[in-house]
Amino acid sequence: MAGTIEFGGGERWDGPQWVFNFVMSYLVTALDGEPIAEEIREIDEENVGFLNIGELDTAMRIRILTMIHESLVADGDARLPEDLPGRAGGIGQLQEVADSAGSALRSDR
Repeated sequence: MAGTIEFGGGERWDGPQWVFNFVMSYLVTALDGEPIAEEIREIDEENVGFLNIGELDTAMRIRILTMIHESLVADGDARLPEDLPGRAGGIGQLQEVADSAGSALRSDR
């Protein structure tokens, strides 16, 4: 199974389900206490495999894109076990997500 994130501005990421789930977990934790966190949690729990950040209001979209672009890879580096098989590839996948978020941010400006 795969996951898809639409960032808006023509940017889209498609990749392994576990990476999608990791991004969702990251967002739920980072946005804890905000209504959007519950919406993201529901998408994750229902295994929808699709998140459209591009449909969010501009302020929230930019906030989430910035979080992903600036902090996702560091979060992955901290949370993924050092001895995880394929860890380097996983960090690379997270970097692809972060790069896509960064591209979407640049298209907003």
